[in-house]
Amino acid sequence: MKKLLSIVVLLLCAFFTHAQVTTTINFDTSGNWITGSGSLTSYRSNHMYTEGLFSASTDFDALRQTSTTQDGFAGANGIFAWRLRNSGTGAWTASIASGGVSTFNVNIRRWDAAPDPNYTLDYSIDGGATWVNVSTINNTTLSNSSAYTTYGGTINSANATILIRVNRVGGERIMIDDFVWTDFQAVLPVHYSRLAAYKSGIATVIDWQTSTENNCKRFNILHSTDGSYFKQIGSIDSKAGFGNSTAKLDYKFFDSETRIGTNYYRLEQVDIDGTSSYSELIKVIWTESRNISMYPNPVIDELHIDLNSINATQVEVKLVDLSGRIIKNNLTRTQSGLNQIRLNVKEIPTGVYGIQIFENNALIKVGTIRKN
Repeated sequence: MKKLLSIVVLLLCAFFTHAQVTTTINFDTSGNWITGSGSLTSYRSNHMYTEGLFSASTDFDALRQTSTTQDGFAGANGIFAWRLRNSGTGAWTASIASGGVSTFNVNIRRWDAAPDPNYTLDYSIDGGATWVNVSTINNTTLSNSSAYTTYGGTINSANATILIRVNRVGGERIMIDDFVWTDFQAVLPVHYSRLAAYKSGIATVIDWQTSTENNCKRFNILHSTDGSYFKQIGSIDSKAGFGNSTAKLDYKFFDSETRIGTNYYRLEQVDIDGTSSYSELIKVIWTESRNISMYPNPVIDELHIDLNSINATQVEVKLVDLSGRIIKNNLTRTQSGLNQIRLNVKEIPTGVYGIQIFENNALIKVGTIRKN
């Protein structure tokens, strides 16, 4: 009886350990929509929607659709959906930076008095270099109905970023709503008993411990400021002999490049054969630690910037317009104590500008000023 109970417990543990996580994006959160060059209710090629590790955008005209009824069916299943225009060439593309996708599906419907859509549903696991076709979206696959139809496919890839697109071949408008995916699950070659990130002095410490390692070669440390797009900032070789260990092994990585705001980290574990897997996300938030004064605001001729430095440092002040273009910059060497920096803005046109202050190439202050 005890043996049978042990087997049941092991089976339950295996089930819960490898249970897949399903994520649904319904596009109903107003604050997650990013307005392009016109209002969200007008056709533009640069509207976006972002939510966690998911983002969606188009390279031809689209707008934010409401639930307004057309052809007897709601335009959105909830509050909002996407509507793609019936002209131009390009695609609506979803990016999933989740460390892998097993399956996905999306709801699509047609919209027009005499609808005749012609699109394809495709995915890519190599950043868009190649695409795999999943389905054709036309009147036949829509069963000649304007109701939402579910399309989907199986990817089964552990790649860090998966792209899925609805590509316009021709024909009339369509709507896109309720995007769902399940995470890729595999037996990981490494089990983490600790994974954390914390601040220490001016550095962020990535601290982890493994309880087992199988054929492990190294750990790449990845960093992101938005939780979606990651860049490798370092690498540490496995401490396991020949890549294998059942003992607890401790690792630390120091990220000395302080970035104001939320910093996301994850580990990419690389096997001896070159395959890789990804840890969960961890994050650290850095806030401004010093009082930096900028005056007068509004400014007419000269902007005054007062800051205290513990040591002699290199400080760069950038004046940028609302599109992020650098209008003017000032590079100076500060001394220990109070420093006063002057930025001549007399010849700058009237308007609102952003101020970015960097110390030894690390962003320490952002703000806005008005030039009169």
